[in-house]
Amino acid sequence: MTFSWNTIATIVGFLFTPFVARLYTPEAYGLFAIFVSLAQNISLLATLQLTRAFTLAGSESELQALFRVTILCVVSTIAIVFVACLLCKDWILDFFNVAPVGSFLYLLPVVSFFYALVDVFRSWNVRYKYFQRNAVNQVVASVAARLLAILYALLMPAKNVGLIVGDLISKFIETIHLGSSGALMQVKRNFINHGFGRGLRGVLTQFKNYPLFILPSSLVTLVTTQIPLFFVTKFYDSDSAGQYSLANSMLNIPVAVLAGAIAPVFLQRVSDAYRECRDQVHLLVNQVADKLFYFGIIPILILTIYGDLIFKVVFGSMWTQAGVLAGYMGFYFLFTVINSPLLSIYRIFKRERHLLYSTLIQAIVNVAALSIGYKIFATINGSILLFSISNVAFYLANIAVIFWIVGIKSFRLIVYWIFVAISLYGLISMSRIVFEKVAASMAIYL
Repeated sequence: MTFSWNTIATIVGFLFTPFVARLYTPEAYGLFAIFVSLAQNISLLATLQLTRAFTLAGSESELQALFRVTILCVVSTIAIVFVACLLCKDWILDFFNVAPVGSFLYLLPVVSFFYALVDVFRSWNVRYKYFQRNAVNQVVASVAARLLAILYALLMPAKNVGLIVGDLISKFIETIHLGSSGALMQVKRNFINHGFGRGLRGVLTQFKNYPLFILPSSLVTLVTTQIPLFFVTKFYDSDSAGQYSLANSMLNIPVAVLAGAIAPVFLQRVSDAYRECRDQVHLLVNQVADKLFYFGIIPILILTIYGDLIFKVVFGSMWTQAGVLAGYMGFYFLFTVINSPLLSIYRIFKRERHLLYSTLIQAIVNVAALSIGYKIFATINGSILLFSISNVAFYLANIAVIFWIVGIKSFRLIVYWIFVAISLYGLISMSRIVFEKVAASMAIYL
């Protein structure tokens, strides 16, 4: 049931995107992307990742104290962010190169607050097994955000911030919907019955590993995925950031769908095999990696070679550049799809430290590739191309490490993947050449 609702939310988001893309400029899309990225980082810091401990609280009183300290951390962090926006507004706008946001920057702590509350209430619902409410909420939020953005674009003259306003209202709706299971009343009862300080020190001591270790790991993982967006916004402009953001969001759709479909099943089957018959683990890993490669290679190659035409037709001519960037990032996302479910191997084999090292290395590789690309090419195309090539190399290396952990010889398989990819790339490239010649001859004839 959860997977089906997740899939529906993803599909709904995709179906609305062409309408949103035709109403908003790439600049507006880029401003929205950087705004949301900042809100996600702030909300992550605000919760200290204590929400991940809700399901582990041993007693109701322990959960109450954990819930209370999380809310206090959220409120305190958002208050600090609000003061920072008041005192350093111009510096923030200049540093992130988002001057058109203007006074709407003051919405950043508000949006971050609702992002944090959504995380708190989702975790609270998981504790009490309200899984369907969380799943339905994803669809509600997806529809609300896009409908509100469309209405704003149709009714209001200033469109640069329409996506931000739509996201803010949708997060408010999401908070109310998630909290209606009882979480909102829980906040009220907690502070009325227990005050502000009771039990907080004990809970922070007991769950100190979450802010000390899990929070930094989660923050590094999140920032690593956002590095290209921050880089493009800072060193190019909001328009380029919007082009990149649309390309990235469309390529993330198969990752989200496949992760929702395969990762949980893969985790369960590999965990069972690890406990009962470890000789089966390498077979499961090999099968999943191979199937994901062949499942994704054709669609990715079509997008790589025909991306500019596809984006122009689906989203409008002003998004052609997004299609070019999607083409550059195609292979990168193919190996992201393969890598995503395999990451659970680090947890199963108790190699969490290796996973953190891997994430840090990827962050360094991303910054280096984008910086070198900027210095050499001085264009977003060159930067993203080098970024994608370096990430393909990184993911192939990471897959090889995972194969080594489970006892698979990866060299021959990876070489075969590369041979198949190059061969199919040549064939589909030839189809593009033929297509363009036929289209040109028809245009001359007409």
